[in-house]
Amino acid sequence: MPKIIRAIRFVPVGSQAEMKPVELGSGSIDPYRDDFFRKVIEERKKRDEADPLHYFLKILANAGCYGIYAEVNRQRTGRTTLRPSTSFRGTSAERCETKRMSNQAHGTSHLPP
Repeated sequence: MPKIIRAIRFVPVGSQAEMKPVELGSGSIDPYRDDFFRKVIEERKKRDEADPLHYFLKILANAGCYGIYAEVNRQRTGRTTLRPSTSFRGTSAERCETKRMSNQAHGTSHLPP
C-alpha cells in the first residue's frame, strides 16, 4: 500500500459569469444546473456502439473523470456474448452480466478508481 505524503483538496468557489448551455447530441448541458459528466454519460448510453459519437463521448467522460492517461484498449469480438460487468448506482456497485460485442483490455497505464 503506498504511503500518502500529502493530499490537496480543490474546492469550488462561486461560478464563472456568463456561461451558456451547449448542445450535445440530442440534448444540451446547462453549466449552472447540470452535472457535465452525468450528461455526457447519459447521452452516450442513448447511442449505439457503432455511432462515432458514442466512442467520442466515452473518451470524453473517461478523460475528464479518470484522467487522459487511463489506458483501455477496445477489442472487437465479432459476436454478441454475455460478459461480466459492474453496474454503478450512486455510491454502490454491483456485479452483473451485459451483452457486448467487444472486450476492454486494461493497458499498462490503467488505474481504476
